[in-house]
Parts: sequence; C-alpha cells; structure tokens
Amino acid sequence: MTETLTSLRTDPPDRFRLLSTVAILFGDALVVIAFIGVGLLSHSIEPWVYPEHLLRTATPFLLAWLVVGPILGLFSPRTLSSYRRTLGLITLGWIAASVLGGLIRATSYFPGGAPIDFILVNIGFGLLFVLPWRLLVTALVRRRS
Repeated sequence: MTETLTSLRTDPPDRFRLLSTVAILFGDALVVIAFIGVGLLSHSIEPWVYPEHLLRTATPFLLAWLVVGPILGLFSPRTLSSYRRTLGLITLGWIAASVLGGLIRATSYFPGGAPIDFILVNIGFGLLFVLPWRLLVTALVRRRS
C-alpha cells in the first residue's frame, strides 16, 4: 500500500491514470443518474422535485457498476484505448450491472422491484446512455495517446 501511494506521488503517469479513472467514474455516475432521471420522467416523476427518490432509485445500479467495473476491467487502459473492447466490455458490464442492480433493487432497502421486463428495459435503454459516453471516453483516450 505504501509503495502504491509513493509511486502515485512520484510517477505522473500513475497519478494521471488514477485521476482519469476517478473522472470516468464520476462521468459514469452522472450518466447513470441521468438515465434513471429520464426513466422517472417517463413515469411522470420529476426527479428535480424528488431528488432523494432519484438517488435511491439510482443507487442499486451505481453500486452494481462499482462491483462489475473492476471485475471486467472497464477502467483499464487496455479497454479505454480500444473501441472494440469498449463496446464489448461496456455492453457486458452494463448487462451484468443491470441484473445485479435489479437484484439489489428487489431488496427491501430500495424502492421498486425488479421484474424481468424492468431489467430488459434497463439493459436496452441504459446502453443508449452508457455506450455513447464510454465511446466518447475511448475517443478522447485514443486522441491523447
């Protein structure tokens, strides 16, 4: 742990990679929250009037993304520098995060349930939000390289 912290202080590429990962995670969170907000609007729930409902609805999927992302390498330089890997892994990652997020959402800790049609809609429409964002990130990473 100390070696990692020391290298982050002294090695600019590692520090840049850490900051990039944090920025991408922040962007991912904003995209997922925006997606959930649009979903709430489609059910006549205004997310700006009920921000706590927006966050409680988004939390299971954000948690699932945080679990799935590192396992699949969604933040690795190898993934971020390839359109093909980004497309494949982000698609797989969002499917997994939607299923896991649905399972979390189905608990008594969060509003709503997780019927299969909800999960399928979440996968399809969620990809319409997550994929363009991550392909943009890939374009920026490739441009910087």
